[in-house]
Amino acid sequence: TTLRQVHDSPENNPYLLDILIDGLHSWMTSIPFLSSRYPRRYQKLIQEQQSIGWRHIFNGHLSCQWRILQDSYIRQRKIRTRTQTGANWSLRTQTTIWTAFFSLWTTRNETIHGHDLKTQNQSRHRRLRAEMELLHTKRDSVLAVDSDAFIGDTPEALETFLTVSTATHIQNWMNTWRPLILSSVKSATDLSIRGVRTLSTYFIPDPTPNRAPRHPNSRAHRTTRPRHRRQQQALPQQPFPTRSLRSFFGINPPTTS
Repeated sequence: TTLRQVHDSPENNPYLLDILIDGLHSWMTSIPFLSSRYPRRYQKLIQEQQSIGWRHIFNGHLSCQWRILQDSYIRQRKIRTRTQTGANWSLRTQTTIWTAFFSLWTTRNETIHGHDLKTQNQSRHRRLRAEMELLHTKRDSVLAVDSDAFIGDTPEALETFLTVSTATHIQNWMNTWRPLILSSVKSATDLSIRGVRTLSTYFIPDPTPNRAPRHPNSRAHRTTRPRHRRQQQALPQQPFPTRSLRSFFGINPPTTS
C-alpha cells in the first residue's frame, strides 16, 4: 500500500504501521482488533486510539502515543534525524491518508456524476429514469380522474418514452406532473379514510353510573384462605432416670379466659 511505501525506512517503527493498518482494517470490516498480537508497550496506544475511534483518523484525530513511540524508537537506536521524528511520522501518515481519500472521492464523483458533458448527461438521465419509474409505481394510488397523468398504460410505453427522451425532456415532464401526482395520492388517501369510524364509536357507554357501595375490603375479590397456626413440637422426653415424678402424670395447664 501507499502507507508502506511512505514508511519504508529502517528509521520508522514497524509496529506503528502494522497497528495503523490493522486498526483501519478492523473498522472497515467490523472485525475485532486483536491487541494481543502486539507487545505490552503498544497497548496504551491501541486503547487510546480505540477510545478516539479508528474512523476519526480520517478526520485527523490521532493519539499522541504515535508520536511518543516513534520518538522513543529512534532514541533507543540512537538515530540522529530531523525527518523521521514522531511529529513528522504523524504528519506524513495523515497527509498520505487524506491524499488517498480525496483521490477516491474524486473517482467516486466522476463515476456517479460524470467527468465531462457527455458522461454528466448520461448520469443525469440514469437518475431521472429511476425517479420516473418510482413515480409510476403510484399509478394505483391516485384519484381516478388523475390516472391519465401517467405516460401510457403499460411499462413498455414508459420504457419507450425514457429511451427516446433526453434528460432535459424528462426533467421538464417531472417538474410539470410530479406535483399533481403526489397531491392526488394524498387526496386519495384522505378520502379513503373519511368514512371510517374509530374503534371507540362501536362501544356505547352505560349512561347510569355505578353507585353501589364499595366493599370495605379492597382485596375482597381474592379468595380468603384460612390461616393455620403452626403447633409447637413437643420437646423430646428425658430418659427415666433423670425425669421428675410430675412428668409421669398428664396434667393439662390451666386455661386463661
